[in-house]
Amino acid sequence: MADGITKRVDDTLGNLPMLISATKAAERLGISARHLWNLTKAGDVPCNRVGRRVMYSPALLQAWVNSSAIIGGNDDGKHS
Repeated sequence: MADGITKRVDDTLGNLPMLISATKAAERLGISARHLWNLTKAGDVPCNRVGRRVMYSPALLQAWVNSSAIIGGNDDGKHS
């Protein structure tokens, strides 16, 4: 049985596959594939390697977006 957090993530993500391509991940994030690659190389975005391919988990991308949100527009220039 899924816990409450897993159920909410499942409900939010719908029927997405477990891993998506960089192109699809960039589309979901609303950024260019090049910018996503730069964030990935810097270690800022969670990714998975499948052979030589770099793939992205929609669940981990959503968690990353949630954890890097700026609350109340109070951007002091420091990002986590």
